[in-house]
Amino acid sequence: MNHDFCTLFTSQYLYQGLALIHSLNRHCQKFRLWILCMDDSVYRILNQFNLKDVTLISLKDFESPALLQVKKERTPTEYCWTCKPPLFLYILERWPDIETLTYLDGDLYFFSNPDPIYHALGDRSVLVTPHYYSPEYRKSQAGLFNAGFLLFKNNLAARIIIEEYTKQCLDWCFNYYQKGKIGDQGYLDAWPIKYADHLSISKYRGINVAPWNVNQYKITITQKQLIINREPLVFYHFHSLKVYSAVKFLLSTYPLTRQVKKIIYQPYIESIKRAVVLVLKIEPTFSHGFSPWPIWRKQLKCSLLKCLKKIKSYYYVAKTSALAK
Repeated sequence: MNHDFCTLFTSQYLYQGLALIHSLNRHCQKFRLWILCMDDSVYRILNQFNLKDVTLISLKDFESPALLQVKKERTPTEYCWTCKPPLFLYILERWPDIETLTYLDGDLYFFSNPDPIYHALGDRSVLVTPHYYSPEYRKSQAGLFNAGFLLFKNNLAARIIIEEYTKQCLDWCFNYYQKGKIGDQGYLDAWPIKYADHLSISKYRGINVAPWNVNQYKITITQKQLIINREPLVFYHFHSLKVYSAVKFLLSTYPLTRQVKKIIYQPYIESIKRAVVLVLKIEPTFSHGFSPWPIWRKQLKCSLLKCLKKIKSYYYVAKTSALAK
């Protein structure tokens, strides 16, 4: 089976996007990847890499009048979500030989061959993955399914679903909860009933493992392969990871075990570091791939430094007084 994927990301996710490509090259012998470059910097830099089996799509070529109309009222993140459904239509119309097309968020990373995702699809037209929240996160309003991974067959049933999904996201796609809607993700909650005959809901726990569910799983290593419960880890979703510099990272806003940090996050960080080196070789002044260091962290650091100075000063005064006696 052909492995056809698509993704989209801004400059801020360029390093993560390159890490995703690296993981596909490592674990997928033959694939095609379409990347919607959400700004000129992404397109310019990726174009210089001459990436094999990767097709770059510029915003100028992609944006429709309908998208341009809503763009001005949405944040960059919300606009990325809005562009996801029409990206499927754009690619399938221009490459009709595609059998299945899988959307991947830019911060996904493969740890093994992607074949299990097609087994999970079976004879249905669409595959979605539940969040499978750990118990402490089950009251989240983010929806039943995660839209960071979506798989569609290239058939009429899937096209009808994508077209409806596109209309919904053009109409409303914002980063807050409203009457069951949240971004592009809340719409998926209706699919099990609305598209019951065409939808497959993945039961494979090694697909779309993420910080909101990883702590509930038993993780083992067998023959250099990561096993989630009893299934190989296919890919991990590095949601909320921040790259502040080539050496400073926020792994997650979720608590992680030492084991998860070592065997899942450490390889990913090394891949990110390699991506930073590659990009800076091409464009040494590029800095958009780094997230801004949070103000509260700067303030905390300054406060700690002031406290340390006071402690040292107090210690020096106390020591001097003691010697004087």
